[in-house]
Amino acid sequence: MTYTLGKAGASIDELLLKADALHNPNILINGNFDIWQRGTSFSGAVYTADRWKGLSGAAFDRTSDVPAGVSAKYSIKTQRTGHVNCGPIYQGIESIDAFKIGKKFTFSCWIKGSQANMTTEVLLRFVDVVGNSTNRVTVDTLEFTGVSTTWQYFTGTFEVNVAPHENNVAAEIVLWVNAASGTEEESWIAQVQLEAGEFATPFEQRPIGEELALCQRYYRQLGWGVSGQSWDTTDIMIVYDMVGSPMRTAPTIIVLSDFTIMVARTISSSSGASIIASSITNYGFRVRISGFTELSVGEAVHIYNDACIALSAEL
Repeated sequence: MTYTLGKAGASIDELLLKADALHNPNILINGNFDIWQRGTSFSGAVYTADRWKGLSGAAFDRTSDVPAGVSAKYSIKTQRTGHVNCGPIYQGIESIDAFKIGKKFTFSCWIKGSQANMTTEVLLRFVDVVGNSTNRVTVDTLEFTGVSTTWQYFTGTFEVNVAPHENNVAAEIVLWVNAASGTEEESWIAQVQLEAGEFATPFEQRPIGEELALCQRYYRQLGWGVSGQSWDTTDIMIVYDMVGSPMRTAPTIIVLSDFTIMVARTISSSSGASIIASSITNYGFRVRISGFTELSVGEAVHIYNDACIALSAEL
């Protein structure tokens, strides 16, 4: 089998650079938009597809409209009422130390819009918090023209020429599509990749289980399979151990819904469940939850519904 790394007459340095690029993994997580733990339709400055945060005033939806011939099942559709841009999406990058002065990083993705002659801007920035302007440092900007109503592949290279602010803890990629005219246009984005080096390589298709595990370092939902015991007549205590898959940092625990539990072969539900005490690390937690009635102290409790707790350790 023969691999062509460059045109005839290319220098050995060019060939070595391109050969090295073939081994560069995608720095971004869920660039293929496979993982959607939080749902499939969103509005405002919230996380959408895993690892991708939206902007206030915009709407974001999962769609099966994808480029022909690529290994993608979903794209993300964006729209921002009353604005020329179609709603930026952000992703924070934890490994800020990789972005040293003089380094180059190549961005690539597929884009289409709802009208011809749209443009796309992509920013690489250092930040304290993803989507927040405090101490923000813009590293470099790419602009793509000619976005149209058919899928097109775009690529460009960032060069790092500035250092982060002393309080910056992450890098972020920001991507949005601007309308040629009007303020109600839409865009679709698929297969987003950022890699070290000067060359865009084929999109890295990680196994779905690996991609989910990468996402769950920052966010996960719990329900079925989590156990604990009744603490008193109104509270339960849940203990959860993240064996083999710790989160980025001690997460914030969020109650998503009331709990359905099984206690002594009896199914019961909470009303207005809330956390009243907790001990949390990135390796696990112990949390006391109120909102139950007529429990017997010390009995085994098993959660009996999906996605009633979320753990968030986003940047």
